[in-house]
Amino acid sequence: MHGYENVTEKLQQFDLDEFQSMWWLHQSADWNYSINVSETTTSARKFASVAYSEWMKEWKLWARQLNYDDLPPYEKQTVEIMASGVVL
Repeated sequence: MHGYENVTEKLQQFDLDEFQSMWWLHQSADWNYSINVSETTTSARKFASVAYSEWMKEWKLWARQLNYDDLPPYEKQTVEIMASGVVL
């Protein structure tokens, strides 16, 4: 599967803190744009959206293709976050 021996090995490469930072950057840029449409907020929104999309694309696709019913609870939760692309 994508050159990885197992799910645990792949999950060890996923940095949940980095993902949360990227997601919140994307959300903040959207919010700033929604309350103040300007050249600066438009540019920031575009940058954040591209950065988040490119970074998440690989992880979301991998997680959505994975059958993770038998994973330990922590790994299952991480994969569910990856598949949804949303941090709560």
